[in-house]
Amino acid sequence: MWPLHVYHQKHPVNLIILGLFTVSLSLTVGVSCANTDGRIVLEALILTAGVVASLTGYTFWASKKGKDFSFLAPILFTSLIILILTGLIQVRSLSPIYMITCRDGS
Repeated sequence: MWPLHVYHQKHPVNLIILGLFTVSLSLTVGVSCANTDGRIVLEALILTAGVVASLTGYTFWASKKGKDFSFLAPILFTSLIILILTGLIQVRSLSPIYMITCRDGS
């Protein structure tokens, strides 16, 4: 991400870096999806498509009415903090060290 920020005004270089970033991200997501249960990947796909469709619909509706997302700032910030904390709790509870500690009873 840093090279994309540094070279954002240099035309041929920024497209090459963006392409490399996209390929590396797609390989990472592809490998993680290949090693995950199909139902979980399908659930993530459906949820992502629902969020994208609803935000796109709201954006088209709001642009005609002259509205934006600024009134949602407190709710979005609180939701972001909750998601970050939930992710940290999930990482902690699913880590191998934590599993070994729980099995030992200490």
